[in-house]
Amino acid sequence: MLTDDEEKRRRRRFLEETEELFDAIVEGSGGAPNDQASDMIYSLYMKDNLSIAEIAERVCDNPALVSNTQEKSIAAALDYAFSYGQIDGDHHKTWVIDQMVRQLTGDGYRSWVKEYGGDVNEEGDPEYIWDTGVAP
Repeated sequence: MLTDDEEKRRRRRFLEETEELFDAIVEGSGGAPNDQASDMIYSLYMKDNLSIAEIAERVCDNPALVSNTQEKSIAAALDYAFSYGQIDGDHHKTWVIDQMVRQLTGDGYRSWVKEYGGDVNEEGDPEYIWDTGVAP
């Protein structure tokens, strides 16, 4: 049984190491721990005295504990295709493609669009221009 001071120190250390733990889980599984995993993590750390590596391994080995952000991005992109892809007009279909790319690239959207632009010509303009289309 831990004394109150020992428990406080352990909780403080847990908070400091949480970022390292979540990074290890994401690296090992490709997704972030969900709420059920968060409760389990705290219990394993505080009560079972497991190391960060041991906890990350247990969480990664249980797919039910990980929210796969890649799967969510794909589902959101497909939802745009399903909901709006049949609307007539190239400008609307271009918008659908743009929304799908935004879902799939997340925070990397701007760099993806920049890369799409290709080389810069003599006037300083990109070779290609990404069109965001018009929302239906």
